[in-house]
Amino acid sequence: MADTVLITGSAVLLGAHLAARRLAASDDYVIFAPWGTDQPGRADLTAAVRRVLRASTGAGPGPAVDIGRMRCLPYGEGLARALPEGWETAEVWCVTGTPKVSGAQLAAADLVGTRRLLEELGPLGVRRLNYVGSGYAAGLDAGHVPEEPWAVDDGLGDPVTEQYTALEREVVGACAAAGVEHRAFRTGLVVGEDLGLAGFVREGAVPLFAAVHDLVREVRERLPEYFEHQPLRWFAPGGGSLGLIEVGAAADALLCLARNEPAGGVHNALAPSNLAVEKLVDQVGEAYDIPITAVADRADLTAVDRLFEARLGAFAEFFTARTTFRPTARCGPESAVTPELLRSLRRAQDLAARAGARHVAETRMGARRRTIDVHGQPLTYEVCGGDGPVLVVLNALGQGPGFWYRLVDRLADRYRVVLWEPRGTDSPVSVVLGDQVNDLAEVLRHEGVEECDLLGWCTGPKVAVEFARRRPGAVRSMVLLNGSFRATGRVGDPDTPYERNLEALCRMVGGQPQLARSMLRVFGMREEFDPSADPHELAAQVLGLPNTTLAEELRHPFRSPEALVDYARQLLDFWAHDSLADAESVRTPMLFVGSELDTVASPERFEQSAAAFPNARHVRIDGATHYVMHDRPDLVATIVDGFLRGHERPLDRAGGVHWAGSPALVGERS
Repeated sequence: MADTVLITGSAVLLGAHLAARRLAASDDYVIFAPWGTDQPGRADLTAAVRRVLRASTGAGPGPAVDIGRMRCLPYGEGLARALPEGWETAEVWCVTGTPKVSGAQLAAADLVGTRRLLEELGPLGVRRLNYVGSGYAAGLDAGHVPEEPWAVDDGLGDPVTEQYTALEREVVGACAAAGVEHRAFRTGLVVGEDLGLAGFVREGAVPLFAAVHDLVREVRERLPEYFEHQPLRWFAPGGGSLGLIEVGAAADALLCLARNEPAGGVHNALAPSNLAVEKLVDQVGEAYDIPITAVADRADLTAVDRLFEARLGAFAEFFTARTTFRPTARCGPESAVTPELLRSLRRAQDLAARAGARHVAETRMGARRRTIDVHGQPLTYEVCGGDGPVLVVLNALGQGPGFWYRLVDRLADRYRVVLWEPRGTDSPVSVVLGDQVNDLAEVLRHEGVEECDLLGWCTGPKVAVEFARRRPGAVRSMVLLNGSFRATGRVGDPDTPYERNLEALCRMVGGQPQLARSMLRVFGMREEFDPSADPHELAAQVLGLPNTTLAEELRHPFRSPEALVDYARQLLDFWAHDSLADAESVRTPMLFVGSELDTVASPERFEQSAAAFPNARHVRIDGATHYVMHDRPDLVATIVDGFLRGHERPLDRAGGVHWAGSPALVGERS
């Protein structure tokens, strides 16, 4: 007789593999219900399980694997009431996160979700409960971890790991009291493809390989030959080793142990031995085609290396881990993570990146373009997304929408995004700041929008502030990216060299337009790359470079003498307005998102500007440039969406993000 199996918890990757294997090996019905406030939707979860099934069979699910036997549900209050009629949950797999990897948000979800599950053991009809935790709940330097219940003092003083050790004891006690058969399992750090759930998988060693892939892509987009001359350095003092296990092997081991081991015990689903960090460094370098070096002195880390460490967040601490485990004699995998597995993982990441690029192109091609008349002049804007809240992008003067499509692609599922190239550099009439504010009003009127959120970049934040001052009821909130609140004559303004040079050019061209043709060569020139330069200077130079994929977009204001003259006059008018003079009057919730390596608009002035507004917060992103929404669209989308949705939660999955003032809560509103 078929059972109904509930697979829940915060670990969606391991959960998807368990669901696929249970469907393939039995006639059981499966309910896949991850918990947490920010988990994948039903369609994404179903697609992830399908991908596991395809990989395991070499084809799509055939008649023997009925995906219709699975339901994906949100684990909210009263899961028992959400089950299809007649379904009882005979068996539960509660798969929780990894300390120092999942972060405080998912750790809290595991605590709340597990306790809610224990309260529902009776209503759900649970007969067997399998609790899956992490061997690293003992800490990173715990020595040998035996197969026995956690002692009261396990967790080594870390509140999150102590929470997980206490949770395991709580599960065992509650099941014993309710007469429910139970087993406790501990896994190592799972390694595997994210199954299309990028951004949601925060378990095991997944963040390590995601950080490597993202950093290599981003550096190569700025300077393709960088890693031909410089290694990526990892800070690893020596002696560390990691208990890595392929996620499918972990799922197989767990299911095997559940079938063969007696109830009431604690079992390790682990590889036979840990992988030394030095060996891991070599294997990762080979898989990703870059030189990687482990260093014992932090002074050897360049800006690129420090950025990588910041991306890892707390996972970087695993490079010094000395915890070891005794795997269960039966059911465990025969070997640890192999070089071929890492190469396969890198190929899957490359395929996902190409698929993502195609999706961005489809978003760009699918944008609905509309042209309206604004005081006798045409204005063409684009609309992406569906019927969600309206998010208006206020672009930089002289720039087209090409900088935005990667970010818009991430936001279009939730928002109706409106964007355009500001008028001025192709206009037969002068277009000044007040006209840009009027253009925004006309676009909203034409779209029938009474209230919206604003997302401004570079010069766009001044337009946002002026519009909010005129029509405060029309703006719910503002997110400002690398904004320039520069004002002519303001004493002590911390300009960048680019801003000083740009002002000199604008004044020269604005006063003598005949010089425009000869001045076109001044801007848009790329720095020469010297591979023999000091590694620290070279790394800082590379991180400050604009993305090579933006070359045409960056030349746009300098495409012709006429465009340059119009651009210069627009900027001079823009700088003549001081949007901070009456900042106290703007009460709209605002989030200032700055970039550490912005060489176009002064990051120091931007942070100072945030302090002038009564309801504003500031966040800085390490290693990011003026074009962060193009370079790091996933992170920026997380920050923007979190703020606009009012999520009061730590942004703990993003390393290298620094919040000014109070604790880093996304969307904390006054």
